[in-house]
Amino acid sequence: MIRHLVPPREAAFRRQYSLRSFVLEVGAWLCVAVTASVTVLAIYSRSHHQPKLALTCAIDWRLCKDNLDLMKHYAGRSAAQAACVIAANKAAQHGEVKLPLQPFEMFHGGDHYVQSGFVTLIEPHATYSGEQGGMLPKTVTCEFDLARHKVTDLIIVAAD
Repeated sequence: MIRHLVPPREAAFRRQYSLRSFVLEVGAWLCVAVTASVTVLAIYSRSHHQPKLALTCAIDWRLCKDNLDLMKHYAGRSAAQAACVIAANKAAQHGEVKLPLQPFEMFHGGDHYVQSGFVTLIEPHATYSGEQGGMLPKTVTCEFDLARHKVTDLIIVAAD
């Protein structure tokens, strides 16, 4: 049996290195365990102690006071406007449609939007290309069903 004798200085180095690597490895695992524990506790505390979102006009259109409240605060208003823009573009018979930068901002007063669930959005500054190629001013009226999230009627008339 052949044994390799390790000089005493080298043996002390190996012992010191292995002890240091062991301490570093244990420290790394402790760090991972602490980080994981803190993350789990943070997620748990957020999910169980988070206040419930109150139902308001911003979330549910049925809770709005009137048409003005609905148009100012209801989060689904922009979806209604976007659906009306798409419907107005599809209705172009002779080419292009030009709408203002913020289309369908006009609406009727009262409270019938909240009562009926149908919003009427008006765009008085639309222009449609005509049969001869010129742009013609039009007023576009769009009716949007808040419950079904779709355009139910679109009326395009010559602007005054």
